[in-house]
Amino acid sequence: MRFSDGKQSNRIIKVTGEASVSIKPDIAVLSVKISRLSQNYAEAVDQLETGVNEIKTAVSKLHIDVNQLKTASFNVNSEYEGYSDDNGVWKNRFVGYRASESLKLEIPLDNKLLANLLNAVTESSCNPELYISFSVKDKTKAKDRVIAKAVKDSARKAKLLTDAAGVALGEIVAINYSFGETALISPTVYNRDAGAMLCKASANEITPEDITVSDSVSVVWEIK
Repeated sequence: MRFSDGKQSNRIIKVTGEASVSIKPDIAVLSVKISRLSQNYAEAVDQLETGVNEIKTAVSKLHIDVNQLKTASFNVNSEYEGYSDDNGVWKNRFVGYRASESLKLEIPLDNKLLANLLNAVTESSCNPELYISFSVKDKTKAKDRVIAKAVKDSARKAKLLTDAAGVALGEIVAINYSFGETALISPTVYNRDAGAMLCKASANEITPEDITVSDSVSVVWEIK
């Protein structure tokens, strides 16, 4: 992104402002992966669907809208294994069809609700893989905060430099900003084993680390 007011000047100064902000997570993101293997394609898919429905039932019993459980990925692949035949020649043989689906569910960061959800999912018979991360609901607001702070940092640096050089800082000539996707994820994550530990822990013990968001903005100023 580049903003310019159209003015041209030989007396300019370009300063890059940098900023970081810490944000407390307010949502938990539960990722669930279910996988089934069968030599029959249709059977693998049917078994997978049974497992997915079991997770949906567990979620709905907690009065969570099952429509919030989104499919992140769905795959059916042929699976092979290597083996050595009687002559010592290494070969591959067909094992079956691997059907897998990854589901994602965002819930408010409510410790009791999260513990109950983990209990419900880990007790299901479909033996899912679990991964829990923590993020923020309003990602735009979080990014806006750090951009505004970066612009203020550029102004502070520009004023410091021009004062030291004995010149006056003029108007803004241009603003350059390269938008980039930022993953607003807390460093605190849980896999299946850690999730099982969480189920037994006091709800007050689940305190994810703050999310650090960083960005930079380059501002071109006129020098008077």
